Amino acid sequence: MVVSVERDLLARWQNGSNVLLRVRSPEDPVRLRAALTAARREIAGLGPDTGSGAAGPAYLSPLIAVPDGQLMIVDFNGVPPATVRAVPELVARHLTDGGIRDAVVDTPQRIGDRYATVTAFAPAARAWLRGPLGTPFGPAPRDAPGYLLDAVVEWVRQLPEPDPIGVIVSMELPLTWSTVGGALMPALATGSSVAVVASDFQTSAIAGAVQGRFGGTVPQASLTMAGRGLPPAALVAAMVHQRELVRAYAGRLVWAGVTASPDARDTLSAAWNDREPAERGVNRPPGDRLADVLVPDGMWYQILSAGHLARLGGPPPEAHPLPDGRIDMDKLLRSFAEFWRENGEILAISSTYPEAAAQLVMMAYLHRIVNGAGFIDREYGVGRRRVDLLIRQPYAAADGSRDVQREALELKVWRQGRADPLAEGLAQLDDYLDRMELSTGTLVVFDTRPQAAPVHERTAFSQQTTPSGRAVTLLRA
Repeated sequence: MVVSVERDLLARWQNGSNVLLRVRSPEDPVRLRAALTAARREIAGLGPDTGSGAAGPAYLSPLIAVPDGQLMIVDFNGVPPATVRAVPELVARHLTDGGIRDAVVDTPQRIGDRYATVTAFAPAARAWLRGPLGTPFGPAPRDAPGYLLDAVVEWVRQLPEPDPIGVIVSMELPLTWSTVGGALMPALATGSSVAVVASDFQTSAIAGAVQGRFGGTVPQASLTMAGRGLPPAALVAAMVHQRELVRAYAGRLVWAGVTASPDARDTLSAAWNDREPAERGVNRPPGDRLADVLVPDGMWYQILSAGHLARLGGPPPEAHPLPDGRIDMDKLLRSFAEFWRENGEILAISSTYPEAAAQLVMMAYLHRIVNGAGFIDREYGVGRRRVDLLIRQPYAAADGSRDVQREALELKVWRQGRADPLAEGLAQLDDYLDRMELSTGTLVVFDTRPQAAPVHERTAFSQQTTPSGRAVTLLRA
């Protein structure tokens, strides 16, 4: 038995970046932790000998219990290379002094080629979650997004087997379900991306990734379920599960989206990446600005951020919540109609995607009303040319209890060469209202045909009835 240092350990470290220092040992975990606590204390005092008074690595995590040992994450930025090279022997010395006789100082293996198998699984259910921007870019605290890691662990843990694999700084770390959260959380404090994967690496995989980019200022996460020839029913079930998980965390998010993807590409990335063809994506902002200005196209379900079109100027003075906190839908719709009469043609003409502009503007307009209290759920009807919206606005009921106002809207676009979508829209809204267990709703039809009447003339309200007899407010715009 001996305390040894992995051969070529230093060659696998890169000075100035995050490294993982692991100690594996079959001996008493309490004695092992005590010896590494002493080693950690000495590492914390390492630093540049410049006389500036600065000492210690840029970051040093607490000791993390992992299967068969302990782990530390260290950012040696600013520590002289010669000092970094002495760290493995420093740790070995403290282990020996602490009575440890059998241990290996090493670093976990980097992820290998088998992850290319995972990213090639098709089709895939994908979800992305974005938290509020941290200071100085936004008002949120500049913290590691632990709540997003909780969501990822909850998502991946739905499969009890196989055991999870953690990925930290592109290195693979076998974990157990009892250690996965504690092992990955310190890495987020360094701004590193972490991921959790459960897979047989042959037929299917479930995974999640979390990142707090730029020192925790851009918190984001992704959820993935993918498999070879995943049946449609399983794909839909996974997307519904992702939607419900997103809703559970909606109070802490500024944007989220769920959709089906042709493959599991970028499974280990927490960021949404634009897959639009280059000729359509020339003027699109990068995915990092997702929660501020960019709404991805064609997602099945989204929670939209008020920041998407915040430049509209905030809630119009005509739109006020009712005294108990509910929204006056009639006043809201008429306020939007007036806004659309004045600005609709300009907004549509100036958009890169004229047909989608009307729907995006209305969704952003609604968000300005509910921002800070309620939520807007978005479902994109793939292949059915519609967008379903559900406003959920908490309010105080007459008896003082908390309740939720729910208002359903369907957005349709009347495109060139197609028939009036009114009948189709009423039938689709009828189905949506039935699923939401609501008796009334709103249908909005945007006329984008070149021969349509001017927007200030065609924007008008009327009352309609669905095939099953539900009352619907129709807004033609």
